[in-house]
Amino acid sequence: MIVVSSPGTWALTSDLPNIAGTSVYDPLLRVKDTQFLIKNAADTTKKWQLDLANLITATTRTDSVPNASTMLAGLATANVFRTGQDVRPASDVVLYHATSPSGAVADAFELYSTDNAADAAEITSAGDSYFNTLNLGTSAGANIRIQNKSALSGSKTYSIDNSLANTDFALTGGTQTFTGTKTLNVGTLRTDGTTSHIAFNDFSSSTKIMALNCSQLTAGSTRIDTVQDVSGMLVVRRNARDFTSQTANFTATNIATTPAAGFYTVQVYGAADNLLGGAITITLAWTDPVQAQTATAVIAATAGSIVTMNLPVQVASGSITVATTGYITGTYEVRCRVIGQL
Repeated sequence: MIVVSSPGTWALTSDLPNIAGTSVYDPLLRVKDTQFLIKNAADTTKKWQLDLANLITATTRTDSVPNASTMLAGLATANVFRTGQDVRPASDVVLYHATSPSGAVADAFELYSTDNAADAAEITSAGDSYFNTLNLGTSAGANIRIQNKSALSGSKTYSIDNSLANTDFALTGGTQTFTGTKTLNVGTLRTDGTTSHIAFNDFSSSTKIMALNCSQLTAGSTRIDTVQDVSGMLVVRRNARDFTSQTANFTATNIATTPAAGFYTVQVYGAADNLLGGAITITLAWTDPVQAQTATAVIAATAGSIVTMNLPVQVASGSITVATTGYITGTYEVRCRVIGQL
């Protein structure tokens, strides 16, 4: 082999491994990857060899050496990076893609604290993300930006008030407990449920609940109830019972089944639909703190005659009932309402 040791100087050597103290100048040196081997100076059993088998046919690849003393990172092996890495692809690509093998239980991604003692964040093999601490900094504009999937457009910004020392995120599903004053600047607050469309809990006891039921409203309608400018208790219809097109007496029937002990108003409207064979007696019954009590009203036999009762009652136990007696012929009706507790 002819070797140029310096410009204008020629030397002959029998094989490449015997070149020592010489330089190979610009005629191109071509070496097969199987014939190019670098050995460690202290231990020649340590060898490094290039393998170009993965290159595409008739392709030349150029790898630039960084302007620093460094250590090569390799695929299919663990790598430890001792300094920050700046990833800036020239095209729109996924910056980092990690796929756990089938059946994996180890985390796909872990981020540890600076002392390597605490797991600060992780992404499990199933894709679930966990953060022990997520610090947004002190800037007034600090926020979390969540980028939508490629099927959607734009991004969403979720802002956190830095003046709040501790708070929770409100989610669209599940049961949540809110503390502190909440101001909702919305045109309409909608709460939907199976039976109760909106419910209020007592401040000191969450088992005390008031619920509003909108099931009786006409479809497509909006009803507005105005709160009176006075403090007090609501007057509520506890129950209603209508007996229409009656052609016989009926025995004592509950119109309020075991209501809570208290003060109620019972309203009764009785009417003769046509000529009756005789007057019909309507009897209300309840039990107050002293004894069982009754009150009566009579529907006259004349067609179209009516009778009303607007009776305050004090209930201590049991139910409020209504019954009729005296029927002979004809048709009548009795409509009852229980209002309270007042």
